[in-house]
Amino acid sequence: MCDTLSAIESYIQTTQKDETTQGTSFKRNPLKTTGCQCSGSCRESTKILKGIAKIVVQFTKPRDDSSCQDLQNAEYLGFCEFSKIKNNQKKLQEMQIDLLSLPKYECVYQFVRELFRKSRTTKEVAVLTLILLDRFREINGWELRSTTWRILFITAHRIAAKFEGQCYLANDQLARLYPLFSEDEFGELEMVFFRRINFHCSVGIEEFHDYFRFLMGAQRNA
Repeated sequence: MCDTLSAIESYIQTTQKDETTQGTSFKRNPLKTTGCQCSGSCRESTKILKGIAKIVVQFTKPRDDSSCQDLQNAEYLGFCEFSKIKNNQKKLQEMQIDLLSLPKYECVYQFVRELFRKSRTTKEVAVLTLILLDRFREINGWELRSTTWRILFITAHRIAAKFEGQCYLANDQLARLYPLFSEDEFGELEMVFFRRINFHCSVGIEEFHDYFRFLMGAQRNA
């Protein structure tokens, strides 16, 4: 099991057993989608988004070592914000983002909540987003960094929404939401991410429920 799940499991004291069906894929909607948009407007959605924010904060590392292989790869593939603003402090100040500092929980939650509010996607997409982000990290051996977590999360979310057949933000909408990247770059990074997870977006019902339970339980001992 991935390190994210292991870390969360360590502070979740109880979990409820769920009925699982072997071989059921995510496309069959294991949670029987209710259509509730994951914008923090309902209790369950709020817990999921807060759980995701907590995980992002827990696993994000500072950009304090430019020699790290994952940072070099991130910059090479385009998943790095630092190269976008190192010569443009005005844009950085306008966006009020300190890319060199570790993200604070409140900022991450606000960022994630706004993304889901704008895209009008559901809690199922939120869970799948985290699964794809974890899958990307594991396959590529990357850490989340203060200069990469946002663009990686946005890209994982967009793929998750498409895979689940829900609405997603177009390239021009993403560029307005997070203008460090252009319309073309959002499209290119999506394909890079997709290739880097070996085109593997399928999620079994048992794996999905594991993540769902952990996200719901992450707030108990927060």
